[in-house]
Amino acid sequence: MKLNTVLIIAMMGLVNLTAKAQQLNFSGVWQLDLNKSDFGNIPANAAVQKYTIQQNKSEISLIWITRNEKNEDITSTLKLPVPEGHDSTMLQASQRTRTTSIKFSEDGKSLTLIKSYSKPGNANETDYKITEVWKLVNDGKQLLIELTSPKYSIKAIYIKSVLSADVLN
Repeated sequence: MKLNTVLIIAMMGLVNLTAKAQQLNFSGVWQLDLNKSDFGNIPANAAVQKYTIQQNKSEISLIWITRNEKNEDITSTLKLPVPEGHDSTMLQASQRTRTTSIKFSEDGKSLTLIKSYSKPGNANETDYKITEVWKLVNDGKQLLIELTSPKYSIKAIYIKSVLSADVLN
């Protein structure tokens, strides 16, 4: 009897995680709106300029464009497993290991990404963390990303491209 109860509770938890993951879908092409965003004490070109996101029941695939100090576009990619609980880890050119984890909010209205960066050359020692809270606002036409780190905070607004469906297919 106890085993049946434990199995039922575990299955309910899995259904709940899957339901939360499917309540939000960030798929689309999202362009930074400089006028509506707040970068605090960092230059606007340091923020992600554009996201292309494909989300399905098993993963969220991110492609994003930032700009370097010469104002050249730099493209990066990341695939995050859904449901939550599985981290994505990669070694960066700086010899820092970045570990990214995701968590959907209990109410299903936001997604939190936590990025932990190791000290250069030492994957076992965390140097700093960056937290991003993602929300769809304005009837899903805008993506709000609130980013906090030990040194700065950003509130970035991205506008969904009307070409999103064409680009993703």
